[in-house]
Amino acid sequence: MELPEPFEDFAEVHVERETFERTVHVDIDAQVPLSAENLVRAGTQASWASLADFAGNDYAFQRWAPPVFRANLDRDAQARPQRVERRTRGGLDVVGVRNLITLPGGELEVVFGLAAEVDEALADRDADRVIEAQRRVAGRRAQEGDAARREPGDDVTAVTDDGAVLMLIPR
Repeated sequence: MELPEPFEDFAEVHVERETFERTVHVDIDAQVPLSAENLVRAGTQASWASLADFAGNDYAFQRWAPPVFRANLDRDAQARPQRVERRTRGGLDVVGVRNLITLPGGELEVVFGLAAEVDEALADRDADRVIEAQRRVAGRRAQEGDAARREPGDDVTAVTDDGAVLMLIPR
């Protein structure tokens, strides 16, 4: 595998937007030269497929998942938890899958999701839209980290720069 020459602690690779429209097959075990662009494109597509799967967005998963992801993952929609919409304390709209856990003294709703704008963008065919939605969510992320004002029993939210959201909501 050929890797780009490192520049300081990172390698800069420019990937044209149009190349994201095509799925690339990367087989590291094949021992054939692999361009940095194809490696970045495959990694980004796999990341987006994982985000879509995390939030239960089957359409977006099918859109971005490399063939090996689709072949190795049982897509039984009946077994998937219900998709829900929630709003965080900071006003971020979230779409994801909901699990309800019964605990002593009550229930805990756990939502694995995405910022709604990232979820919507992943279902589109426009890589620029996904990247821009992730950029906006990363900029808003600080609003969700206001832990100092939380009371016992309040919901807790974690938001990552790529738009993934974990919500813990006591019931």
